[in-house]
Amino acid sequence: AIALYCDRLGRSVDTVHKIMAQLALAAQKAPVSYDAIWSVCQYAHQRRAESLAVRIEAQQTTWYAETYSLNFTITDAQKNPVIHPRIAYIAQTAPRRVLAFELVSARDASDKTNERLLYTALVAQRKPGQYSPGGLVWLVPTHLVNWRSGDVALLAQELGVNISAGLPPHFKPLSRTLAGWDKDLAG
Repeated sequence: AIALYCDRLGRSVDTVHKIMAQLALAAQKAPVSYDAIWSVCQYAHQRRAESLAVRIEAQQTTWYAETYSLNFTITDAQKNPVIHPRIAYIAQTAPRRVLAFELVSARDASDKTNERLLYTALVAQRKPGQYSPGGLVWLVPTHLVNWRSGDVALLAQELGVNISAGLPPHFKPLSRTLAGWDKDLAG
């Protein structure tokens, strides 16, 4: 009963009782009472909580969201402008790198895009955790910059991540580094 209750499927006491009853029936033994199964599951509750726990490690870094407008327009077959593309991305300040990006149109650049990118960045930063009950360690930043979404604010609060409106004045954002690289792409 403990193995059935504590595995990662998160079975309820009722489900464990039904499985144990079917196992007893197949073995032609008397079924164990619901109260006995409930007691065993309560005894194993802490062990189950540990087996289902998510391990999160805060990394001393800052992630920020930006959108960079490309210097050209994509046209249709009749040369009508269709999309003025932008690159929306999540970058990390140190070490400096892009964690997730997406090509979006001007009308698609929104909080939902940033939320999707944040999810992609979080998934990309997870790593195997040999001693982590769930087998994974989720690496999160200590600081997020340029987030307006209420959903992200709630998640950040729960994870203990600080949110602010701007990057430190001495930091040169990636968009300034990218400025002008796409001038030869038009045409």
